[in-house]
Amino acid sequence: MDEPPPLASPAAWSPTAAPAPQPSRILTLDDAFGRAASGQDVAARPEPVPAAPPPPQAVDRLAALRDIARKLRSAPDSDETLQFVIEQACTCTGSDAGMLTVASPAQRQFVSGTALGAGPYISVPLRAGGPSFGEIVLTRLSDADEYESEDETFGELVAEYVAKAISTLRAGTVLSQEEQDFIDRVTEEIRSPLAGTVNTLGVVLASELPQDARRYLAHAAGDTRRLLATVDDLIALAHLRPPELRHMEAVPVGPLLERAVQRFAAQAEDRGVSLTLRPAAEAYVVMAVPAQLDLVAGQLIGNAIKFTEASGRVDVTAGLIEGMVRISVRDTGIGFDQADANRMTDCFARALTAEAARIPGLGVGLFLANEIVKHHNGQLWLESSRDAGTQAHVALPPRVAV
Repeated sequence: MDEPPPLASPAAWSPTAAPAPQPSRILTLDDAFGRAASGQDVAARPEPVPAAPPPPQAVDRLAALRDIARKLRSAPDSDETLQFVIEQACTCTGSDAGMLTVASPAQRQFVSGTALGAGPYISVPLRAGGPSFGEIVLTRLSDADEYESEDETFGELVAEYVAKAISTLRAGTVLSQEEQDFIDRVTEEIRSPLAGTVNTLGVVLASELPQDARRYLAHAAGDTRRLLATVDDLIALAHLRPPELRHMEAVPVGPLLERAVQRFAAQAEDRGVSLTLRPAAEAYVVMAVPAQLDLVAGQLIGNAIKFTEASGRVDVTAGLIEGMVRISVRDTGIGFDQADANRMTDCFARALTAEAARIPGLGVGLFLANEIVKHHNGQLWLESSRDAGTQAHVALPPRVAV
């Protein structure tokens, strides 16, 4: 990222201050993010220059930049943080209104002040070495004074902070390097024995056995497969990151769902659950990493079967709704309170109904699926009622014809 243009010295932010004899290089991105947490002064000058104490306006603006940096360090993509950013940007530039738009993975807007007017304005895109994924717009009323160059540079600097923080979050994994290393070591030790046990039990179950022995071994095989699936989820979670463009392919949705349904047909039959796929009316195609989209479909279908009792149903459908390709998995299972729907995609979240029914699970699958969908510029959400089943929906942008 190019170095942002330097701001004038803090004294220049006062309307009555004389021009500073020497411009100062203040608050680069590394300064703000590296020093904000430690409480150090983020304004770095090339050399000490004796000067009178800065006016209150300059102190407030520097404090606002420190607070913005701290917020972006702790929760760069949260609604609370982004709302705080646009409010501080308005306050520090004397704007009557402002709007911060983030276009990916789903468009969100954060507004501060009165309705956007037709007077002087500042418009800065959110960009971090690639195409713009949002914008900051600051406005004043039609009879207000024009923005000073210091205000414009301040807006550009705030936009740079936001773009850098969000892009860094999306470019990395959801776990720290230490957590990834720990998961790698643990899963390496337990995955091979689990996989071997699954294969061995499969061979034994294929032979002639007494009915009681077959029942016990089948139960052990099911538990072992569940543990192996949990290990695979942890491995995927440890290395989850947004896909690169070279890994994206045109993925036909219909065949993808057919493979997923076939993969879970035996599991559904064992539980006495009816699993059906209703073919889509058209051949929908999305741009995605096939293996990751397979994982999403598997998580939704596997969860639906897991939480549906014998004689229940799981229906898988796809269609084009509001310009997005929507995949839906509906079940007649135990469900959960709709008030819990938003937290169900948190890591390690478990529904109270699942805990009460003593259905085993780690609470990683939906979180993993949700992160993958967000990385593909889509959205995942749940609709449910206790004892009335659950509907899991995934909306993805269709491939644009070229």
